[in-house]
Amino acid sequence: MFEIRKKDFLNKKDKSRKGSIDAGIIPIVNLLNSSSSYYTTSSCAGRIMLLKIPHSGKKHETEWLFVKHGIVELSEINVILSNIPDGNLWFRQEGAILHVCCKTMQSAEKLLSVARDVSFKRSGIIAKGKRIIVEILGTEKLDAPIAKNGKLLVDEEYLKVLIDEANKRMTKNEKKLERLYKLISKITSE
Repeated sequence: MFEIRKKDFLNKKDKSRKGSIDAGIIPIVNLLNSSSSYYTTSSCAGRIMLLKIPHSGKKHETEWLFVKHGIVELSEINVILSNIPDGNLWFRQEGAILHVCCKTMQSAEKLLSVARDVSFKRSGIIAKGKRIIVEILGTEKLDAPIAKNGKLLVDEEYLKVLIDEANKRMTKNEKKLERLYKLISKITSE
């Protein structure tokens, strides 16, 4: 039954906002999907974003004005800020996330152990009906409001600090993904 669900899921169209797997996480996704014990259901390599949050605060109404799955330059952010939209603007950096369907509870526990060994501390096992999912969550995160009602709240020096901090966290995130790949290689070859 696991094999049928895996085949069906992996043959589906990518429904993510981006429509494809982030380059920085492809090696891990391919490794897991080539294993007989795992398949990925969603992933993100980590990202830096500028978000326009609606007055309603509803997530589905949030506009993604800028998204990059890697290191960001001030000039990239300034392009968006040269024409600040009305509303509230947030600068956000998020770590990697992976949802992995596992064949057995034993395979889930192995993957969870590996994730925690690499400092993905907020990871866990979710049982959903017949599916066992390991959620691997990066702890690198930065969230800051930078504009309110279309008016910039911060100066360029503070933006540089935000971008520098976000880039440091993205670099740390990338190194954790490299270590995660190495450890997953070991458990999938056993």
